[in-house]
Amino acid sequence: MTGFTNQPVVDWARQTLVNRVEVQLRYSSPVAKVVLGLAIAFLALVFFGLPIALAVGAIFKAVNEGWSDAIPRYLGCSGGMFIIFAALFSAIIFLPRMTRKKLAKFMDREGVTTRNGQKYRWEKLYYLDYKSVSIARGNFAVAATQAAMMAGSKRITVELIFEAGKAVIPPLTANQPELLGLLETMPVQRRDDGQVRQN
Repeated sequence: MTGFTNQPVVDWARQTLVNRVEVQLRYSSPVAKVVLGLAIAFLALVFFGLPIALAVGAIFKAVNEGWSDAIPRYLGCSGGMFIIFAALFSAIIFLPRMTRKKLAKFMDREGVTTRNGQKYRWEKLYYLDYKSVSIARGNFAVAATQAAMMAGSKRITVELIFEAGKAVIPPLTANQPELLGLLETMPVQRRDDGQVRQN
C-alpha cells in the first residue's frame, strides 16, 4: 500500500454517483443464455463427435472383422483427438468466464465492484485506459459475427486501473453511452491503448 490518494475522483464520486450505476451487459437475457447454451452444445458435438465416432468405428471393426494392427492406431488417434479437443473446448468455455470476473458490475460513491465481488475504491484509481477493440481479419464468418455483436456499440473497452488491480467496462454493455459519458466527466488521467491522452 502506498500513500497515494486520488482526492479529485473521490470528490467527483460523492457529487456524481448519488445512486449506484449498474454496468448492464448485453446478451445476458434468458433468450441470449438459451442461444449461448445451444452454441456450446453444438461446439461439444463438433469437438467430441469425431473422436467418439472414430473410437466406435474401431470397436465395430474389431467386432465384425476381428482384431488387427489398425485397431490400436484408431483408438490411440481417437484418444489423442479427444484430449486435444477437450483442451480446446475448455479454453473456449472457461477463458471468457475467467475474463468476466474482472468486468465491472456497478459503480457507487465508494468505488467499483467487479462481477467476482472485488471492490476497488476511488481513492486508489490511477487512470482510465481506453482500449480499441478490433474486428478479426481473414476469417469472414468470425468477422461478420463480431461485427453483428458489436453493432450499435463503440468498439472500446475501458480499463479502470487501480492500485490493487483493474476493473473493466466492456463494449458490449446495454448502457454504454451512459457509462462512457459518466467516465468522461471524471477528473483523472486518460490513456488510449496505453498512451497518455493529450488534451
